[in-house]
Amino acid sequence: MDEADQFILNDIDNTPPANIAVNEQSDNLEEYEIPSWTDLKNLYNSKWLKEKTKFVNTLKYNFQNLLVSNRSGKQEVHILTIKNNKTKLYEKAFRELFHDPNYGSSIGEIEKLAGKRVKRLFIVLPEPW
Repeated sequence: MDEADQFILNDIDNTPPANIAVNEQSDNLEEYEIPSWTDLKNLYNSKWLKEKTKFVNTLKYNFQNLLVSNRSGKQEVHILTIKNNKTKLYEKAFRELFHDPNYGSSIGEIEKLAGKRVKRLFIVLPEPW
């Protein structure tokens, strides 16, 4: 777990974690300072950049698999699970990666797949000959 995850998941209620004594936690809370808005925003941005990099690498991997199998026409590159408020950020990252209009990147409608809400991400590939 990185620093951003620890910061976000750190709960400051009165129930101490199992590995921290009650006295230690109260001392920690007395020393705790609320970060500035800029620092907090930078922390969130750094976490998103890590997620975005992982997502873009997944898209690149799936794209390479499509090329290896000589696919053409409209192809599904990824299935995006809608589970949080970052869906628009993932869609933006997808459109940034496939910004060339010849790829015809498109995002499908919300649908149910295995009980989850998903959107399919598509691109158009040229004929391989």
